[in-house]
Amino acid sequence: MKRSMLINIVVVVMVSILGVIFLTELPFYKLALILIASSILLLSFTNIKFLFPIIITVILGFGAFLTGYAFFSAHQENIQFYFMYIHLLLTAFLLLYWVLVYYLKKTVNESNQLSEKVKLLEKYDVSTKLLTKHEFLDQSKIVQKGAIRRNESLWLLVLELNLENKNTLSTLKHKLSQIVFSSIREEYDFVTATNKGILILLQNTNEKGVAVVIERIRSKSHTVFNQIQPPYQYKHRQISSIDQIIEEVEEKK
Repeated sequence: MKRSMLINIVVVVMVSILGVIFLTELPFYKLALILIASSILLLSFTNIKFLFPIIITVILGFGAFLTGYAFFSAHQENIQFYFMYIHLLLTAFLLLYWVLVYYLKKTVNESNQLSEKVKLLEKYDVSTKLLTKHEFLDQSKIVQKGAIRRNESLWLLVLELNLENKNTLSTLKHKLSQIVFSSIREEYDFVTATNKGILILLQNTNEKGVAVVIERIRSKSHTVFNQIQPPYQYKHRQISSIDQIIEEVEEKK
């Protein structure tokens, strides 16, 4: 709330300064407005750590220009006062702009970090009910340790979709995820989605059990999609290390 109020105050003061520069028509006010506009454009696409050095360069450069002009033109003191005034206005505006950009970028970064934390805390995708990739990996680590302790085998089944169109891919992925849910053991096997397809972790089974799941998915896909060839390719591998699962998740990002 305090930051929002500060940003509002800064914006109001900046607008007021622009109004003063424009209405008073001080010497070189047009140049000052051009420098302000150029600085805003440049700083909008500049890394935050370069903001202050650029602003200081513009301020010092404009000050040096005014000083040199006043010296070589031998202007009277009242004119020099106007030079100081226009320089002060430009300096105030650019420093306030730096404060504004700093806080805005800081707010955006904090918002992005918060969004990432929320995603990490989420366990399921709301629309598909699939595990998030982070939760899938967490569950896989737990299951893999238990499988080693009980001398059970784990298998990872990967369904990679063939389509490139993102809209069609999203619809296809949603339908395929429902098929997968109806083909595995509920609350025993784990499923997640990647950008390219679906990963299924099958607990306490063997290659024959994996083949049964593959056939169920193939049969139901034929009914749902009404295609001779399913809209995906599949592969499966026995899991002996969590790194194998991480590799598949990272590869399909």
